[in-house]
Amino acid sequence: MEKKVGKDGKAAYTHDLRELVVDGANNRLYVTGHSGEGSVLFVVDTQSLKVINTIPGLGNAKAPGLALDAKAKRVYTSNLLAEVVTVGSDSGKVEQRFKVSAEQPMNIALDPAGKRLFVTDQGSEMIRKYQASSSGFESKHPGRRVLVLDRTTGKELASIPTDAGPLGILLDAQRKRLYVTNRDGGTVTAYNSDTYKQVATYAVPTHPNSLALDAKKNVLYVTVKNGDSEAKGSEESVARIAL
Repeated sequence: MEKKVGKDGKAAYTHDLRELVVDGANNRLYVTGHSGEGSVLFVVDTQSLKVINTIPGLGNAKAPGLALDAKAKRVYTSNLLAEVVTVGSDSGKVEQRFKVSAEQPMNIALDPAGKRLFVTDQGSEMIRKYQASSSGFESKHPGRRVLVLDRTTGKELASIPTDAGPLGILLDAQRKRLYVTNRDGGTVTAYNSDTYKQVATYAVPTHPNSLALDAKKNVLYVTVKNGDSEAKGSEESVARIAL
């Protein structure tokens, strides 16, 4: 990715990188690139470590969410235009685009055994102000939830309330558990992924961010970003939750 000189006369990268997902069987790495002028999906060959394709069409807004269904050859992304965009990993182009009721669709988890897509709808006031600068935007939902969608049609299947600022999301399909980091709430909430009922809340320091699961040991790891009260340069942390 090259730097370009912007309107301010300063050189900067054309896109900010946010999420990545690996397709190990096919030696591919998918990375979302943010840009208000057009977000893209970078495709990297994991053997040569070179970008082999840049797929446009993720929307003229930040595109934070990313999930892969390698078997179906589909990559799912979200953007702050309230869209879920599906890219064909075989075709290298956008295959579907759904408008959804989530105004701030962030991270994505997919059900490998079914058609469900779980999307955090953050409800951040800061993001809402950013969206308000877009022509014609009118907020109709406060967020603070997980939206469950049929990923083949975009149909809304359920809306799950969360604590403040839901961001990271992880599905443990084997144990039927859905985990969500609530960035502003300082919690990780757990849900039954079939009934959508909340089954546990874990208090962690603000701000819980991303999730990783050790399924064999049944341990959840949570990255924790520093809050505003932390001293500049303070080390950030990882929380370990024994499930």
